[in-house]
Amino acid sequence: MKIFNKKKRNQKKKRTTYPNIYFNTFDNNNLNNDNDKKKKPLFSNNEISTTKYTRYNFIFKNLFEQFKKYTNIYFVVVSVITLIPEVSPLDPSTTILPLGLIVGLTAIKEAYEDIKRYRADKSSNYKEYLIYQYPQSITQQQQQPPPLTSSTTPLPVKQQQLENNEAELSKFKLVKSKNIKVGDIIKINNNQSIPADIVLLSSSSLSDGICFVETSELDGESNLKIFKSSSETHSKFKNNIPLDLNESQQQQQQFIKLKGNIQCELPNNNLYKFKGILNLENDEIINNNNIEDGLKTTSTTISLSEKQLLLRGSTLRNTEFIYGIVVYCGRDTKLSLNQKSPPSKYSTVEKMISKSVIGIFIFKMILVIISTIVGTLVTERTTNKSWYLWMNEEPDSIGLVIVKTFFAYFAYLSFLVPMSLLITLEIVKVSQGGFMQFDLLMSYKEKQYRKQLLQYEQNKNNNNNNSNKGDMELQQQQQQYPKSLSSISTSISKDNLKSEILEEDRENNIVHKYMTVKNSNLNDELALVKYIFSDKTGTLTENKMIFKKCSIGGKIYQSQLLNEIKNKSSMELEEIVSEGGETIDQKFVKEFLINMTTCHSAVSELDQDGMAIYQSPSPDEISLLNCSKLNQFIFKERNNGEIKIQILKKEKTFKLLASMDFTSERRRMSVILKDIETNKIYLYSKGADSVMMPRLKQDNSNNIGSLVNYNNQLIIEKTSQHIKEFSNEGLRTLILAMKEIEIDQFNQWFEKYNSVLNSIENRDEQIEELNNQLENDLTLIGCTAIEDKLQDGVPETIEFLLNSNIKVWIITGDKQETAINIGYSCKLLSHSNQLFIINSKSRNDCEQQLNNIINNLNEIENNNNNNNNNNNNNNNNNNNNNNNNNNSNNNNNNNNNNNNNNNNNNNNNNNNNNNNNNNNNNNNNNNNNNNNNNNNNNNNNNNNNNNNNYSLVIDGESLIFIFLEFENKFLSIAKKCHSVICCRVTPIQKSLIVKMVKKDTKEVCLSIGDGANDVSMIQEANIGIGIFGNEGSQASRASDYSLLRFRHLSRLITIHGRYSMIRNAACIRYSFYKNMTFFFIQFLFSIHSGWSSQTLFDDAIITSFNTVITAIPPYFMALFEKDVNERVLEKNPHLFLEVQNGKQFQYLTIARSVLGGLYQSVVMYFGLYLLFLDDNILNQYGKIGGLALMGSYCASFSVISILLQAALDIKFWNFIVHIGIWGSIVLYIVIALITNSMLPSMPQSYQVFNLSLSLLQFYLMVIIMIFISLIPTFTSKYIKQQFYPSQSQLLQENYILNKRKRRN
Repeated sequence: MKIFNKKKRNQKKKRTTYPNIYFNTFDNNNLNNDNDKKKKPLFSNNEISTTKYTRYNFIFKNLFEQFKKYTNIYFVVVSVITLIPEVSPLDPSTTILPLGLIVGLTAIKEAYEDIKRYRADKSSNYKEYLIYQYPQSITQQQQQPPPLTSSTTPLPVKQQQLENNEAELSKFKLVKSKNIKVGDIIKINNNQSIPADIVLLSSSSLSDGICFVETSELDGESNLKIFKSSSETHSKFKNNIPLDLNESQQQQQQFIKLKGNIQCELPNNNLYKFKGILNLENDEIINNNNIEDGLKTTSTTISLSEKQLLLRGSTLRNTEFIYGIVVYCGRDTKLSLNQKSPPSKYSTVEKMISKSVIGIFIFKMILVIISTIVGTLVTERTTNKSWYLWMNEEPDSIGLVIVKTFFAYFAYLSFLVPMSLLITLEIVKVSQGGFMQFDLLMSYKEKQYRKQLLQYEQNKNNNNNNSNKGDMELQQQQQQYPKSLSSISTSISKDNLKSEILEEDRENNIVHKYMTVKNSNLNDELALVKYIFSDKTGTLTENKMIFKKCSIGGKIYQSQLLNEIKNKSSMELEEIVSEGGETIDQKFVKEFLINMTTCHSAVSELDQDGMAIYQSPSPDEISLLNCSKLNQFIFKERNNGEIKIQILKKEKTFKLLASMDFTSERRRMSVILKDIETNKIYLYSKGADSVMMPRLKQDNSNNIGSLVNYNNQLIIEKTSQHIKEFSNEGLRTLILAMKEIEIDQFNQWFEKYNSVLNSIENRDEQIEELNNQLENDLTLIGCTAIEDKLQDGVPETIEFLLNSNIKVWIITGDKQETAINIGYSCKLLSHSNQLFIINSKSRNDCEQQLNNIINNLNEIENNNNNNNNNNNNNNNNNNNNNNNNNNSNNNNNNNNNNNNNNNNNNNNNNNNNNNNNNNNNNNNNNNNNNNNNNNNNNNNNNNNNNNNNYSLVIDGESLIFIFLEFENKFLSIAKKCHSVICCRVTPIQKSLIVKMVKKDTKEVCLSIGDGANDVSMIQEANIGIGIFGNEGSQASRASDYSLLRFRHLSRLITIHGRYSMIRNAACIRYSFYKNMTFFFIQFLFSIHSGWSSQTLFDDAIITSFNTVITAIPPYFMALFEKDVNERVLEKNPHLFLEVQNGKQFQYLTIARSVLGGLYQSVVMYFGLYLLFLDDNILNQYGKIGGLALMGSYCASFSVISILLQAALDIKFWNFIVHIGIWGSIVLYIVIALITNSMLPSMPQSYQVFNLSLSLLQFYLMVIIMIFISLIPTFTSKYIKQQFYPSQSQLLQENYILNKRKRRN
């Protein structure tokens, strides 16, 4: 029972309330009972540690992490067996050294990464900040800590020192970041990062306590955000400070009386929400004769929100200094709570490797069991009766023989499992990720590099072309590129193009902007992608808003922005807003522009020319403000609760009474303003039409003064029609509305609002309820139409992906009309495709629409099947289940399309086919055979692409019913569609869509987005892609890969993904092959060694085989291999099918590699045995062959044939690959010579390899054995390439032939 209670006491209790934070009194962490020294402090310290290890636990923890892997445990067991001389036939070094090398390399890699994290932590922890040091004049015995309650109570302890003495003792001191504590008063200077989550008390802006903060390190948003201190705390610093004091004395006077406590919510990861209460204590002297009895303490309660909370990771900008109180430190900060590890993702190849290793292990155990049985029988029947083997010892019992034989062969055949495969793949994938990151064609220098490549190929100088200097969208943020493209001479080499660009970057201090790889384990998974789920805004579009048109009072006004301000429509608008009489149109236009000028959260700054420039978290707000500015309604500043604007060069001031900020849940923003001139109170509101329309008043009463002929219903109808028109044009719309509020009504509302602000529990819900009371019965003013331009290359990229047999889904929160229009603009939808739309308001309606679509599809498929049956009879019995009636034509076209080097991506005509047959230098008979082979592949292509006739559009409301009941019906439709658009969806619905498709189809799904609302979708998919955009960097931080532009996605998937799959598959197959080839010979040797587990090869060769001799070829294979030139891939998207179906790496391909290795082992061993069988005399000195010499022969031609097999497999050769292959052969010879000359090799193998090299028989046997072992591989490759080539092989051959022709 005591043990139970002890465990219960030791359980970590979850905090339900956050302790009160006291400032200017005593250390918050010492509020516990001093006698209980073991009790943990109440608050976290501010020291940040992201390291995985410490200097004390690195060795133990790293070894623990590594030996959680089954392969490492397996080789540890083998190493232990080799340490037992009576059991192991191997020297311990054969397993311990390779295992130690692998574990050591992994440990070095982990240590390197952890040291980088440690240095980053140290630079953060050792930054110094100014912390206010309050005088500790009262002894600890006199201090009675207050009770730890959440109630609002004044401090029980009074500081009784005179203010002059306190001023002498109190001052700001520099304190390291790691020593900052909760409750500290901190001073942050301009451009200084914020070390903890702090509540803003005051700023250098004496008028209103506003400061500007950059949160790009926190959420990626580069626009400055406004934070405002409470007027009560700001007044403490603003008022009652003697002007004759210096700055230091003023600071001391400000903080002497600043005492109180803060109550706030528990630490959480919500960056945009905070609730708290600040209780300020005020000491008033009521008895001057006795200070102790004459102090009266009063408390002021101040509501705190996210507007007063400055987060760790943000930086103070454009503000001289601020003061604040630390509320969350270290791991309790919102930044730390948001730094969670993304979900673990494993590629299909990794999963198959694990199962393949298990298969090899099972095969090995079968061999071990066979060897144990046969070895035991041989020992009992032969060995035990051989008196000369035992001398004076008694033979072992049968049980001991079984045990010894089993463990001996367990260690003997241990290398059938490739030890170095996992570490090789890990290093390879990191290297592949480096190639991706420094690919200039996926960087901001993309256009420039493409231009230089084109100039290089054409060998021409272009002296006047300076336009393509990288991506214009990103180049605006960089310095102007000084070097002209004319500086590129005809003699420049292609290999120097990248280095020249990078050198120019260094010369001009240009910040590199490249894609980033955060999870290189998924490199090969990119080649298996079949579904892409994409956000729209900021992902497909620029997220740079351009004000195109608007509807005001039921009338459309065109082109109100940019250099078109002087056009007819704009001048008409300027004339309407005049100083004359006020008609309906005049009043509506004025209120429309006032709404845009005042209802926002933007910051106004002046540029060098004195013009107002705006910064806002929302690009839409900047667009609206620029529109109003060009129409002479200019937002000037927001100070002291006032908004100052300029209307037609006249200043106008509104008092800001309340602000109802925009959130993704509200989807609207409102401000309550008081016109100082008229003392009238107005509410201006803007938001999405789906939210705003139900809040509009439906009668003809108006809130814009007494207007004649005002027809509210007509305006709503016209505006609704205009919204539909704007959406059809692909424009983003916002509804603008307003109302006048009676003063008494507002006072009653504001009283309730202030009382709610002082509460912590359910504050947001109560505030939203109050907001809804005012945000209704609004008068519609008009709507805006803003264009969000498509990024360059988006239509071409989507078309390329669709032709690559990848289904693309767009998931957006936009209206259906906008989404459909964008779909046509980006070529996701085609007018030749049949479009199905699902819009339902009820369960029954949803089910009926789904059934109707299913019935339509069935009818279409039945008609197509009848046509296909007739076509298939004339197409050599190609796949009979095609639904596309054009399959037969496509088969013939696609077979010959591989040899056509034009810009067509799909099918070629018959004339092109004839030309391609003539261009191909292979036999015409072979071409006929090629066509027969490729028809099946192309039929599969057509089967996959037969869905090109259908597209689907569905809204978020219908998805609610689908998630509840109709997933199967919906997916049966979606699978037959090559594109789907989901509109009006919420962030949670995005992740549910991805989860639904991934779970049902079992296919590889990729999600791509740029905003925080895309994070759940990105993490749910098999592969997550983030776009560096204007909506912050949360998406890119949560992703596996981050891109600069959507157009780079096609290159990432179809080129880098394809190459990674081909390279990794080749590396894995070769690793299994080489181990099986080399070490299965050991098993075969048991036939002639009496199953004694005697080794054939030298221990040094066994030790270095995996770690040195054959380590380089598979690495270079996985780094440089290319089956097709990337330019061929860019022009032929259908080639992606060759890797998308996963045939590059299957269990069958691994089995073929293993069988090939077994064949070569049998040939090498028995060929060697037959050659040695009757010829023991080797030279004129009477040297005879023995075990060592036979092992030397066998090891030599085994290693050489294995390395030559790599040469046969490699398709892309460069200087480094040549060094890797031929250098490995030289390396083997060097190792063999060195180990044969060392004393430990005496007398068994001393100088044996040297003897082999002196014999002609050795060279003849090497040639014969290599020829016999490799001729099947060479023959099969030749037959396949000549008679059954793939499309990629034909296109690559055609590319090479054309390249040679151009050279000649």
